[in-house]
Amino acid sequence: MVEFNDRWVLFRPENKPSTALPFSVRSMGFYDVPAGWHDIRKKMNFTQVQWCIEGALFITSNGTEQRVPAGHAMYIRKGEKLLVRVEETSRYHWITFDNNTIESVLLSLGHTQEPWRCASLNPALFQKLAQEVARPTPLAQRLASATAYQILSQSCSYTNDTDSIISQALTIIHEEFHDPNLNATLLAKRLNLHRTRLSQLFHQSQGTTLIDYIVNYRLQAALSLLVTSTRSIADIATSVGYADANYFSRLVRKRTGHPPSALRGDWG
Repeated sequence: MVEFNDRWVLFRPENKPSTALPFSVRSMGFYDVPAGWHDIRKKMNFTQVQWCIEGALFITSNGTEQRVPAGHAMYIRKGEKLLVRVEETSRYHWITFDNNTIESVLLSLGHTQEPWRCASLNPALFQKLAQEVARPTPLAQRLASATAYQILSQSCSYTNDTDSIISQALTIIHEEFHDPNLNATLLAKRLNLHRTRLSQLFHQSQGTTLIDYIVNYRLQAALSLLVTSTRSIADIATSVGYADANYFSRLVRKRTGHPPSALRGDWG
């Protein structure tokens, strides 16, 4: 059983993971430090993510200092020189990863080297990860990788006004995609935003354009109907928001490489 104290650190005993993984946890820790504390300056041999849960961290990476307040996180790249200090009593978690692919994972989740605001951390997940890191087995390393990914994913789920707007936009699309008049302009009007601003927010949040999302959501519904029903292609096109069956057919061919008729029946 791992005991949580004011300051603790856990390391994987081996220099390299004993099983092939997309990324792996090398070490993790928790610091509860007094005002005025600072760590020693060191060169990072691994990529590290730090989550501040109380107070504020002042993180210097390659000569640039950034403030990471409570409720925020930041990552430091492998090879960079790191110094952490605090001006008030502070508490933070950290995890290091030793695969080169971890930075791609972080970027895919929207994390950058700028401090980002994150959701409340789940202490049970860090406890679970600590138990897994403490067990030197290939199975435990695989479980630790999965748990760490869950922590990283949850830390990008902070809800703010932008998320509320995007949530409303998604609800409208999901409930009214069959309306041929539904488009970016109509959505922006419903949400009292300029179309350009809504498109920017949507792309930042979802990683795809608003137009592509609407098209792909409609096509997803259409493909399901093509495979599972005997309704005519024109009827299916209408049911997903396309009044012109010929345009719908061209769109399906462009996106899937097949005409609608070829997608009938058991297609995957």
